[in-house]
Amino acid sequence: MAHRTNEKGEYKRSVRCSHCYEVGHNKLSCKTRLAQLPESIQTHLDSAREYGKDSWDYKYHMRRAGDYQAELDKMQNRGKDRSCGFCGEGGHNRATC
Repeated sequence: MAHRTNEKGEYKRSVRCSHCYEVGHNKLSCKTRLAQLPESIQTHLDSAREYGKDSWDYKYHMRRAGDYQAELDKMQNRGKDRSCGFCGEGGHNRATC
């Protein structure tokens, strides 16, 4: 948990990103991580090609590439299938209805 001060000098709680350690966003909405994930996926795919398919290293790099791809998909599709609990329409939630 991070703390900020507002215009009155009062402390307010905020989130801290566990990837870049900046205050105000979390890892799921980190722009630095969003930019680095495609590079990480490609690096693991390139490393996996160096080993045979029966190798432990191949399986490790392919698993990591798959995990990173799932995280990238989650970050890019965040909020796309959101629906409002009040009116039932898509694209927003109850707080922003």
